Amino acid sequence: MVLIGGSVISVILAARSEQQRREWQQRSNARALAIVFVLIIHLLAGFVPPSTPIGEEVWGSPLSEEQENAPPWPASEQYIWVLADGAIVVETHLQVPGVLNPMLAPQGVKFVSDVSGAKEDRFQEAASLMDDWTGPNAFSLSPIHGGVVHDYGDVNLLYTHDDIMLDLFGMHPSGEMITVWIPTWGGEIHLLTVIKMGPDPFLGNPGAQSYVDEWLSV
Repeated sequence: MVLIGGSVISVILAARSEQQRREWQQRSNARALAIVFVLIIHLLAGFVPPSTPIGEEVWGSPLSEEQENAPPWPASEQYIWVLADGAIVVETHLQVPGVLNPMLAPQGVKFVSDVSGAKEDRFQEAASLMDDWTGPNAFSLSPIHGGVVHDYGDVNLLYTHDDIMLDLFGMHPSGEMITVWIPTWGGEIHLLTVIKMGPDPFLGNPGAQSYVDEWLSV
């Protein structure tokens, strides 16, 4: 990232100075190779296995540790629990290649997830545990909002909120899903997704706070 930033600054300076333009032309090959090298390193970092989810210390042994729909890049680990109150809880640890600053990671990962469809794929895996599940794509997501920062005690975290739509002779709201994004230093992000069925399942529990507080207590 430093090399890329330095090269961008050099380009800006080159546009303003004849001497800088000459120096840029003389060193353009080396700078281009440096940028390519950094990009390759970031791409390869996406295959590094992430840390293991920690929810087992809160909710016991997960019902599922497999990820049938997870892409090989970026690497991820995902555990799924079905709790006594009917909530489906999904903890995902995901590599974020090239994003080392946790202040930038949540929005960056959210953008990649939206573009690639990764969020929908992971939801479909958890949806197979629902009582009304009848097959792949029986449920889909409809955003309630694209991201809100919420106060979870000692930390402010971004969360997204989606309606769960049941495809039954038309699309009908069947429940809701909240995903909380927790960035870490070094290019990894932790996600906690809580899925609950029924009307207004998070009424009085904004941002799935009670579940997130349990998770953060580990």
